Amino acid sequence: SAVSIRDTHVILVYFSGFGDGNTYQLPVLNFRGAQFTFGYGSGSSAASDIIVRAEALSGDLTEFQIDPARGNKLRYVIIPPNVNVGRAAIDYSDYNAVKAAFGIKD
Repeated sequence: SAVSIRDTHVILVYFSGFGDGNTYQLPVLNFRGAQFTFGYGSGSSAASDIIVRAEALSGDLTEFQIDPARGNKLRYVIIPPNVNVGRAAIDYSDYNAVKAAFGIKD
């Protein structure tokens, strides 16, 4: 179930934004005036989904901050418990390093 995955797997969430070309591990505290965080459902122990929150630091969010048509993307990496995640050579904040280490294709 989704709840057991949350409790047993490593879940990484990444964001790449319009016009930037970089991919950031969440939380992203300030990308063009927007903050991106993630959590699980309502925060209750029964929640079984991942929720990504995008909030404007000031005013309203714009299409440049969140619209997928502008190239804004979220990426999820779910690493099962039987995979060795303690590899010292992997920088988990670096999406490209994680992709290379686990053979992930976009």
